[in-house]
Amino acid sequence: MDENSETSPPESTGQSTVEEYSTFRHQVPDIDEEGQTDAYAYHGENIILVHPMYDESRPLTAQVEEIYDDDENNDNEKPAEINIMDSIQNNPLFDRFQKTLKEHLLKIQKQLTEEIASLDNQLAESDREREELGAKLYDLQCVVDSQRSQIHNLNTEILNVSKKRQTHEESVVTLKRDFNQKSNNYKEAKRIHNEMLQELDNLQALEIEISKWNKEVKDEITVAKRIVSKDAQEKEKQAEEKRKMDIFLFNLDQEVRRREIELANINEQIAEQDVIIEDLNRSLADANSDLEILQNEHKRLFQSWREVIVAITQRDKVLTKSKDELHKEHQIQKVLQANIDGTRKATIREKETFDKMSNLKNRIVNDLMSLERDFERDSDQNQKVLEQIEAFNALLEKTDEDFKQARSEGLVVENHLKRLRLQIERQNRQKYTLEEQILELLQDQISSDKASDYRAKLLRETQAKRRQLEINLSNTEGQLAMALLDLEKWKSVVARAKENIDRLEKEHDDIDEVSRSIDKDINDVKVQIEAKMRKLTLLNKELDRLIQLAGGQEINPLDMKVLELEKSIDETDQEIQNAQQFWLTLQSNVVNLSQKRTHQLNEIIIARKQLLVIEQRALKIESDLAKLQNENKETIRSLNILNNQFAQLNGRLYDKKKNHEKAEHQCQMTHQEINNRLEESEMVILQLEETIAQIQAEIEETKYIVMEKHHEALSWETKFKMAVETKKYRDVELASSSEIAMMKAEIHRMEVRHAQLKRAQEKLLQDLDNSVHQRGHIFDAANSREKISGYNTSKSRSIIQHKINEMKNKIKQLNHEITAAENGLVDIVGQQRKLESELETKKQELEDEHLQDKLIQEEIEQGMLLKQENLENIVRKQHRAKCYRKLLNTCQPYKRRNESTVNQDFERQLEAHEHLINIVEGLQQEFPDQKYVTTKILQTLKG
Repeated sequence: MDENSETSPPESTGQSTVEEYSTFRHQVPDIDEEGQTDAYAYHGENIILVHPMYDESRPLTAQVEEIYDDDENNDNEKPAEINIMDSIQNNPLFDRFQKTLKEHLLKIQKQLTEEIASLDNQLAESDREREELGAKLYDLQCVVDSQRSQIHNLNTEILNVSKKRQTHEESVVTLKRDFNQKSNNYKEAKRIHNEMLQELDNLQALEIEISKWNKEVKDEITVAKRIVSKDAQEKEKQAEEKRKMDIFLFNLDQEVRRREIELANINEQIAEQDVIIEDLNRSLADANSDLEILQNEHKRLFQSWREVIVAITQRDKVLTKSKDELHKEHQIQKVLQANIDGTRKATIREKETFDKMSNLKNRIVNDLMSLERDFERDSDQNQKVLEQIEAFNALLEKTDEDFKQARSEGLVVENHLKRLRLQIERQNRQKYTLEEQILELLQDQISSDKASDYRAKLLRETQAKRRQLEINLSNTEGQLAMALLDLEKWKSVVARAKENIDRLEKEHDDIDEVSRSIDKDINDVKVQIEAKMRKLTLLNKELDRLIQLAGGQEINPLDMKVLELEKSIDETDQEIQNAQQFWLTLQSNVVNLSQKRTHQLNEIIIARKQLLVIEQRALKIESDLAKLQNENKETIRSLNILNNQFAQLNGRLYDKKKNHEKAEHQCQMTHQEINNRLEESEMVILQLEETIAQIQAEIEETKYIVMEKHHEALSWETKFKMAVETKKYRDVELASSSEIAMMKAEIHRMEVRHAQLKRAQEKLLQDLDNSVHQRGHIFDAANSREKISGYNTSKSRSIIQHKINEMKNKIKQLNHEITAAENGLVDIVGQQRKLESELETKKQELEDEHLQDKLIQEEIEQGMLLKQENLENIVRKQHRAKCYRKLLNTCQPYKRRNESTVNQDFERQLEAHEHLINIVEGLQQEFPDQKYVTTKILQTLKG
């Protein structure tokens, strides 16, 4: 109607002719949405609507009667139009229009009979067009059949690939299980080998020392025979000092060897961590490239899918008579295309997984080959060690035979003195090593826990931001096919999660079996060590007796050697500190690189999102750009905050390290002072030796349990964080790209369509209202043209009849679309509410499960603490009863010492014990996440 209003009417003359009217009437068409036209004419200054069946040469009353007859016939043939006309008649807006239209149709009824011939011609033309459309439809059906065959072939290929993937996964699982078992066996064999090497070194050193001592004893015996005038007490004192110095040097040498072995193990661990970091970097680069390829493939597929939708829409507009069948084919093609996309993406994912598994398999095979070579080499070395041990045992047996006669004379007195001296030195050494190990463990635990927590937190934040951007990108391209694909993804993730849970439970059982076997081996090794220590004690007693019989003086020629050994120990400690500092620097560099990489990925994703928003939604580019800039600023600000926090944590760690060094220096000074004082506290040690032995056994057992549980807690903490992060990512992805989001988008689209239909309805009512105002002009113009000329307007009648039919069809189509839209909107709202209720119930169930899990974990920890406390009480009582039995069965007289010195030593022991308790309590307050471990340590110390 707008185009007609803009066309200028012809100037009115006093007398209008039929030729002028007929010529101008076809110059002012109104083109509607379907490409049809309405014929209009100007009469004076007014525009009038000309009915398509109107004939100026015939009376209007006859034409109106014919129109009503044709309408009644059409109503009988088309029951769907009766419903539309009934709805129009019941609408009060159409009352005035219906009244005027009825008068007009009664006037032009007779003119409609002349249009039958033209309608027959149009029917023949429509039959010809239908045949052409049928040919096109056949071609389209052939194309669809070919696509179906291609889809069938793709399905067969996908099934074959899935079967192959299952077989490869099963083989990978078996290989991984074998690899874990062999790696555990290798570690255990390596540990036993190191222990045997250390023991062999100690025995070799002892052999050399014994040979030296034997030679010195012989020399001193010869000297003692010559010097008879010296006092025997002075000789005994000098011999005792010489023995103490020799034992001290021997223990110092053993400690140096142990530290060297520990340094070599630390270097091996650092090399393993470097290899792991390189593998992680390579896997990260591969994942980034795969992500880019998948995004490009998704964009291409989505563009092709939109082109298919546009082609289908255009084809539907042309093929109006075959609309229902084409609509069904369109739905089938959409489902098939979605299945193809999902299958293609699943195929790509399976191919990537297969490549990763192949690489992993190759690495495992190489590792197994290297382990076999190492095992063979270690077996050869063990064979050589066994041969040396047999030779050494033969030498020891010969030495036992040589000293057999000398050992029988002074066994009682020398055994008692040697027992006291060995216990004093062993207690001092074990106390010093225990304090150093506790401090080192605490320092390592602090540094590793802070670094791991920081890295995990930073990784979670960056991954959450990256995933949020990816989710926003997928929401702009959301379609129904993506919802189905996400559902299949989630099902596969749930299945894989169940498999992982079963596998972890099985691995946990295997680890428990391995730990039990290790405990058994440790007990066997302890029994062997005790037997060898008893032999060593007998040898030392025999050596002391021979020195006492010699009665000669001993000079300390190994002072320089002691100084050199102390200097090497200090250098080794400095190298360990430098290695720790280098490790911390390396960790900080890794964190910085991961931050930079994450920042770059965020910028790339933001740029892609901006490009898609510019192409798809040109009207919203400014708001989206502002949102992206705000997100970028927020990310930069969070990164700056994290950098500041990291700098603060580094400062705190450096301060704690300095405090630890000061405390270590002070501990060394205290240790030296205690060693000087222990020479005056022999009787106090005699009274407290059994208690100290009991404490030592408990500390060794606690240390082993703490180390084992610490490693186990670290591994489980890492697995738990990964599981929580994966579940969180899946929950966010499901919540954003699930059926709820798709339903919301569909609701929005239907609302927009409903508003468009309302506007179209309002425009139609306005057009009808304008036609009602012009009914008088139509009647006057028809009468004047009938009087002036009897010009035949058969062509105009056919056009107007066609336009009336088109208008009826349009009204019927609009009513159907409005009804369908309202019904669809109601269904969508119901589905949305149902999904929201289900989502709330799932969230509540998940929260209940988390709460139940926390309660069960707390109960387990409390039960473990109670079990440990009961076990410690039982062991403590057993040791106490054993001490009482030894005191009752001993035959040696007790030596009395000053009570003040005993009290002072006891107070120093209590202060050291309280200092350890305060340190553990401080760690418990500083690290509340490790409450279970610190509580176990406190329970052991307070017991």
